[in-house]
Amino acid sequence: MQLIEYLKKEDVKSRIDDFLKSSKKIIPKESGEKLERLSNSLIQDPSNGVSYLNQLYEFKTQHSLFSLFWRMNRPKIIKDIPFVVKNGVKGCKRVLDIGCSDGLKTIFYGIECPETQIIGIDRCAGPIKLAKEKAEKYGLKNTEFIRADLESICFKPESFDSVIATYVLHETFDTYFMFEQGIEAVYRFDSQLKEIYRILAPQGKVLISLKVGNEMAKEIVTGQIMNAAENANFKEKANFNNNFGKGKNETITIHFVYQK
Repeated sequence: MQLIEYLKKEDVKSRIDDFLKSSKKIIPKESGEKLERLSNSLIQDPSNGVSYLNQLYEFKTQHSLFSLFWRMNRPKIIKDIPFVVKNGVKGCKRVLDIGCSDGLKTIFYGIECPETQIIGIDRCAGPIKLAKEKAEKYGLKNTEFIRADLESICFKPESFDSVIATYVLHETFDTYFMFEQGIEAVYRFDSQLKEIYRILAPQGKVLISLKVGNEMAKEIVTGQIMNAAENANFKEKANFNNNFGKGKNETITIHFVYQK
C-alpha cells in the first residue's frame, strides 16, 4: 500500500494551521474551552508538561480529534515515515516504537514490513485503544500495542534489534530554566538511552527524531543527546543525520541514528 493511499484511507488529507480554532468547530463549547486551558497550561507551566500532555492526548481520543491532529502535521508525517521505514524498520526482526500514539505511523510500518514484529508503547490509554483498533482494521498480525512508558516497562535485555523514538523523548524532562530566548530543559536522555541500550540486541540501532524551536535549542538538545549516547555506550554511529531543516511550523527537526 502506498503511503499517500494509506494517509487518505486514514483521513489525513490537508494541513490545518490553527488546531484550536479548527477543533472548536467540531466539539461542544465547554469541551473547546477545556482544550484551550490544557493547551495554555503546557505553555504557562512547563514543569507539569508531561501531565498536561497526557491529559491532552486523552482529550483528543475522547473527542475524536486525532484525525484533525494528524492532518495538521501531514507534511511532517509524509517526510518522516519513509525515513523511519528505511533507517529503523526494514531488515529488522523485532522493533520497538516508543510513543506510538494512536498507531498511525506504527501501523504503516507493519504494513510496509510484514516480516518485522513491531511493538508500540504509549503512556496514554486512549491512543493505545485506537492503535489496537487500527491493527484489527488492517488485519495485522505483526503489530502489538501496550500502554507503558519506556522507563516503567521492563523488557528483557537484547529484546529488539531496532528502537524508534520519533518526537517523544523530549516530552519527558526533570527540570527547566526560563531565559529570554525561551526554555532550556534538562531532559532524561541519559536514563532513556541507557534503557534503550539495555534492550537492544548486539549491533542493534536506535533512531531518534526531535523537534526544537530555534537554533539555540538545537545546539542544547544535540549536545544532550550526544552526551547521553556516549554515556550509554553507543560508541558506533550507524548514521548520524546532521541535516537540520526547518519545517513549515518554523521548527527544526533533528535525526539521530546510533548503533550498539
